[in-house]
Amino acid sequence: MTHDFFTEQPIKGLTADVNHSSQTPADCFKGARIYYIHRVLHDWPEDKAREILLNLKPAFAQGHSRLVVNEVVLPPSGATSDQTSLDLTMMALVSGEERSEKAWSDLIEFCGFRI
Repeated sequence: MTHDFFTEQPIKGLTADVNHSSQTPADCFKGARIYYIHRVLHDWPEDKAREILLNLKPAFAQGHSRLVVNEVVLPPSGATSDQTSLDLTMMALVSGEERSEKAWSDLIEFCGFRI
């Protein structure tokens, strides 16, 4: 499903094969068990990464849904040349960034998720 990250997550409701006239097509995905993000957040600066994560929250089912983020985690020091090169590339091309464990933790927790 194509999704604009800067709008509320369309995952909201019952399974798609259930026909309920009061539901919209987007209502078919609320409360998914897993919301998986792979190599998305590093494309965005902090404020936009926060916006993306905050737009996921309304679709979550309390105590049921989980967020799985699959991204590069930079070490606190001694990053490899490949890691620093990717970080510089993301900054130069899209104002994004590779993040350290602390930076990821801060971002995730700011948005109301926990690790």
